[in-house]
Amino acid sequence: MPHDDFQLPEQPRPYVQPPLPPKRHGTGWWIYGFFAAWICLGALISNGWSINFMVITIVVTFVGTPLLGAALFAATKSDRR
Repeated sequence: MPHDDFQLPEQPRPYVQPPLPPKRHGTGWWIYGFFAAWICLGALISNGWSINFMVITIVVTFVGTPLLGAALFAATKSDRR
């Protein structure tokens, strides 16, 4: 009997894989929200359309978004396991 109990968990479960793809689509919207958030923050910091506004928005967006986006993807990927 103990041998039968150990053999059951070793069999792969096919119903675990289908729920994974929908989660990947949901993480895509977070990048757009982060992009819009930094544009709003850049407008508040510079208090107007100026060179500083463009520099802050471009630098923080194209540098911060890939870093935090990769961190979020790694966090969601670890939760799926």
